[in-house]
Amino acid sequence: MSAVIEPPTVSVVICSYTVERWDLLMDVIDSVHAQTFAPEQVIVVVDHNEDLYKRLIAAARGVTLVESIGPRGLSGARNTGVSRVTSDIVAFLDDDAEAAPDWLERLTALYDDPDVLAVGGRVEPVWETGRPAHFGEELDWIVGCSHRGLPRVASEVRNVIGANMSFRLDVLQRVGGFNLALGRQGTRPLGCEETEICIRSTMGAPGSRIVYEPAALVRHHVPAHRGTLRYMLARSWSEGISKAQVSHVVGHKRALGPERRYVRSVLPRAVFSGIRDWSRGTNPDGLGRAGAVVAVLAFTAAGYLRGRRLAHVSMPRPRFDTLPGQYNSPIRAVKGSPVSERASEMLPAAEGSVLELVPVMESRTLPDWSGARWIGTIDYLSLNGHTHVRLQNSRGYGRARLLVREGSSVRGFVDVEAPDGIIDRRVLDTAAAALPAATSSPPVSSTPPITVILCTRDRASLLREALGAILRLDYPNFDVLVVDNAAQNTDTSDMVRQEFQDSRVTLIQEPVPGLSQARNTGLRHARGDIVAFTDDDVVVDKAWLREIAAGFERAPDAACVTGLVPAGEVRSRAQGYFDDRVSWSKSVAPMVYSLAAPPADLPRFPFCVGAYGTGANFALDRRTALSLGGFDTALGAGTRTGGGEDIDMFTRVILEGYSLVVQPSAIVWHRHRDGLEELRAQARSYGSGLGAWLTKILLNPHTARLALARSPHAVRHFLPNARRRTARPAAAGTGAVDPRDPQLAKVLRLELISVARGPLNYLLQRLSGESRSE
Repeated sequence: MSAVIEPPTVSVVICSYTVERWDLLMDVIDSVHAQTFAPEQVIVVVDHNEDLYKRLIAAARGVTLVESIGPRGLSGARNTGVSRVTSDIVAFLDDDAEAAPDWLERLTALYDDPDVLAVGGRVEPVWETGRPAHFGEELDWIVGCSHRGLPRVASEVRNVIGANMSFRLDVLQRVGGFNLALGRQGTRPLGCEETEICIRSTMGAPGSRIVYEPAALVRHHVPAHRGTLRYMLARSWSEGISKAQVSHVVGHKRALGPERRYVRSVLPRAVFSGIRDWSRGTNPDGLGRAGAVVAVLAFTAAGYLRGRRLAHVSMPRPRFDTLPGQYNSPIRAVKGSPVSERASEMLPAAEGSVLELVPVMESRTLPDWSGARWIGTIDYLSLNGHTHVRLQNSRGYGRARLLVREGSSVRGFVDVEAPDGIIDRRVLDTAAAALPAATSSPPVSSTPPITVILCTRDRASLLREALGAILRLDYPNFDVLVVDNAAQNTDTSDMVRQEFQDSRVTLIQEPVPGLSQARNTGLRHARGDIVAFTDDDVVVDKAWLREIAAGFERAPDAACVTGLVPAGEVRSRAQGYFDDRVSWSKSVAPMVYSLAAPPADLPRFPFCVGAYGTGANFALDRRTALSLGGFDTALGAGTRTGGGEDIDMFTRVILEGYSLVVQPSAIVWHRHRDGLEELRAQARSYGSGLGAWLTKILLNPHTARLALARSPHAVRHFLPNARRRTARPAAAGTGAVDPRDPQLAKVLRLELISVARGPLNYLLQRLSGESRSE
């Protein structure tokens, strides 16, 4: 008797980013539920839109609801959806593309052939106001639909169409998901991510096939504005740039084979047909149709040439996800109710006994150090009834470091074992019992306008993650100034303009190098009453600005608020060393510092390095900062001194009689340098900056008197701490780096030598005339 072959199971992923398509999205979900071949899962991914997410929680039924944990854009959203899939096949459907009842049945039938890696179907346009006369079927690819020239029967093709496609799950996992450097982001009409992933899927797999099945039909809603000549040309230009990106990744021959045939055969016939119809009088719009084809071809070619130039000068390198959750047991939706997931929050599993945690930062590579720590945060108020915690993306990590919170209160860090990415609740409770109790704080009474200033220099890939996190903040009243400082290329400006078309974001160019120079430029352009500063290698906590605002309410004369800056990634020895050295990543006690009430445990006050915080996370009252003259441009990254501008500002605020508030619940996660050479460069900058700042203190008679008066106490306080810090070996299981490690000991010596060089660097920077003293 022959064995019965079970049909493959299939999950449907629908990505959406805007409430404006609400009715269309509901129709799409209904069309999936009406399939003749029922899917195992229907996963709806919300691409960074809090309003849409909340609305779906209340309205969507029978779906798994997920918030994208990748960067903003269709590729990141699709990768998030794939990470939740438990079936054999993943089918993708756009949020404005309604599926025919037998859609899944037609797609999955072709997977009987083991050589078939992906199957796509026909996408038929449904024009909101009817097809424009100048818009021939040859150009339907512009609106994401099947165009004239595609096969009319099931055939092997190079790639499928994004609005109607499916893949084997193991294929997507093998290739690492969709390329994050490609794909539509909001209204930005780039694409080709499906082309690139299809090519990548078949590379190295001889005999494998991608199949187009026109009988598997979806109907794609096309709004009226997409039929205008303006949109056609803009989309053509973007398509050319996208094709250049794909060519840059997979080579010109693979990327452009079908396009060459299309240009040589389909388009000439379309032009000839249009001119013929017009000349014979059978269709007066024929000439316009022919002209549109010529214009589209010209703009696509021009975009491609522009894209090739960008590829050689500033094109971002391909970015592929390690699909989130790929190495963990998936979460299944409870029948009839949505399941949600948020970056840096917990997710209850269906059985009600497991909490799912995601890392606070996306790690681009696996850990390469035995002391690596998985980093996350957990709210103890959400642990009731759960016996275990499951960590996403935990491959290679044997232990986890969790920031324990109770609501908005920060209790501290625990370091616990996490075998196979699982933490026993009893282990967590034992570790958390040693932490201080949560401190209550009054609710924030106001939300003053805040301007976030993010200074950057030629680090577009890091900036993308940092800026995306800022724009997802839940604070109702803020704007962002991105200061592009002395850029060597256009990567940053191109990325911000193309990917962050948000009215809250303003891009400013500052040609003079130096972090202080850039911050002063931002300060002059800021509109908010409060100005918050952070770096381009961070991910801010969702409540960051709310807690900054709360910090200013702690003291009536507060002019500066700093927050906690813990490591968001500790996967290498270099990151572990840096994390072990800094103090501003560990202090979780709220403090108010002022000359009126000097702290007894800080004999060097107010000259206290590391006690207040760091430049990656602080905020100033804008008027106070301007009255102080802004930042000292002889200090900071990008100058000879390399640093010191943050501690200089903190001490000047206190010396002027204002209060400085440390608000640990205002959290910014920092991506430490992960290589030894980067660590050495940072050690030189930190050491030189410290020496330069101390020189500035001693050159000013007023601050010199204060500092020298505190010197005897400072020496007695510093020496025992220094001996303990350098002589004590790392304790087992803490993740700390042994300071006796020869390579890291050299880094420590380099930092101390750089402190000695700081005075000369400061004087040279002053004498250069490129800076001013405050």
